[in-house]
Order: sequence, then structure tokens, then C-alpha cells
Amino acid sequence: MSFHGHSERQRRIPSTAVSFHGHSERSEESHPMHMKNYYVYIATNKNNNVLYTGVTSNIDRRILEHQFKINSKSFTARYNINKIVFLETFNNPKDAIFAEKTIKGWTRDKKIKIIEEQNPQWKDLAV
Repeated sequence: MSFHGHSERQRRIPSTAVSFHGHSERSEESHPMHMKNYYVYIATNKNNNVLYTGVTSNIDRRILEHQFKINSKSFTARYNINKIVFLETFNNPKDAIFAEKTIKGWTRDKKIKIIEEQNPQWKDLAV
């Protein structure tokens, strides 16, 4: 299951992925340079036993924030969450925020299902 768009980090997603908005917009073409992207991601720790869903407009910065525990009192720092296992790209910030809130409302099993559809080995997509 997919929400919208694509990312260079998502090349392993099946082309039959269903879009959150009811249609597939999957493409290997890059977005125009002037268009800003927004990212919804699910991150976990090395044992894959804690899931964190987030949204950002700068995925590279956010990955570094998680890896270096910039906010030492945050949930992600306390649980050593530093591996991105699901990533979806959006052109519209409202769509990204909606997708993040939707995923956060899902059960753990449903989150695991979308992770495994995109990333069956739970590899770190930030690498």
C-alpha cells in the first residue's frame, strides 16, 4: 500500500502499489527541481521492535537528527530509533500530514504490512 508519489529511496516498491488517494502515481521520473517534497516515514530501532511515524520536509536532516539523537529526551532518542524502514514522498504538505496522522492511527500489524510491502527485509532506506 502506498500513499502518494515516489522517492529515490523507494525503488523497491512494487509498481502495483495502491495509492492512498485511490490511484497509482508511481513513476521513476524525478520531480521538477522547483517542487518541494514532503516525506512520511516509519523508523525503527536495530531490533525492529519500536515503530515511529513522522513527517518532514527535509528527510536527510531528519535522518541525521534521529541518528545523532539531537533531542536527547525525545521518544526516538529514548528508544534508539535511527533506521528508516518506510518512506513515502508527497508534493503537498497537507497530504503528507494527513498520511502521517492516518498511519499513526493504524495498528502495529497494519504498519508492519505497509513496511513489508515496500521493504520486506526492513533494510535502512537512509543508507
